[in-house]
Amino acid sequence: MIIMMTTKSLRHIFSRPRLRLILATLAVLVLADRGAERTAVLAQTGGCAAAANPVACENIKTGSLASEWDVGGAGDPDIQGFTTDISVNSGETVRFKISSLTSYDIHIYRLGYYGGAGARHVGQILGLSGDVTQPACLTDATTGLIDCDNWSESASWVTTEDIGTPGQPNIVPVPSGVYIAKLQRQGGGASHITFVVRDDARAADLLFQTSDTT
Repeated sequence: MIIMMTTKSLRHIFSRPRLRLILATLAVLVLADRGAERTAVLAQTGGCAAAANPVACENIKTGSLASEWDVGGAGDPDIQGFTTDISVNSGETVRFKISSLTSYDIHIYRLGYYGGAGARHVGQILGLSGDVTQPACLTDATTGLIDCDNWSESASWVTTEDIGTPGQPNIVPVPSGVYIAKLQRQGGGASHITFVVRDDARAADLLFQTSDTT
């Protein structure tokens, strides 16, 4: 997959207003789902029935504070990156290409309602080295496009939830939705990578299409 990016498009994709728009849209989709009766059952029982909408079940979980997962604007220019594919099916692997001047961690969040918190921490990759220098991105002088597909892969994450009881990893695939990988430099700033997890096996009444970063 060829990744075409400009500085302007990166700032647009990673801007805070865009994240808020995604959150608002996801909340509308959950509320608009024809399974409103299922949501009522969840509220009454405090849990999830086997036949309930998995997105509604996910969104009643405890979320993470925005101070934990959000970043300002396009984030720290000294740590930026992208995924090799904008979306993967649940259970598949997300692959990251990242440029960082220092060692860093990746914290992965799913965007959703979560009682108004806006996101939930579902995965992490810790202690990544930042001493590998990525090559200069390829540029097209005529169109102004920047292609960083020549970067090497920095990390990968199998889309199963691995935040939970220590020593008891959860190998259940995460639910579909919009996700962010927060790139956190050790002792420094942070940036976001946005990607989508699909659920190709589940039918739904509504289709939500996100914008591609290319």
